[in-house]
Amino acid sequence: MARIDISSFRLANGLSIPALGIGTFPMNDGEASRAIRAARDLGCTLFGTSSAYGNERGVGKAVGGWGRSRDHES
Repeated sequence: MARIDISSFRLANGLSIPALGIGTFPMNDGEASRAIRAARDLGCTLFGTSSAYGNERGVGKAVGGWGRSRDHES
């Protein structure tokens, strides 16, 4: 699968944030896991999550062992 080049925005505090991300609502655990893995394979590093969505297990499964820290700067 080809990776895409995702530009980023520089924030006032000097950090950057990807210009494109995916949200995980209203996905269940399996859907969230598959969506994040597919997006990650394409080069996406920004994922919108919340404990209120009830899919923490699927999100964790997709990002666990990825080898990047949670606060990775893009």
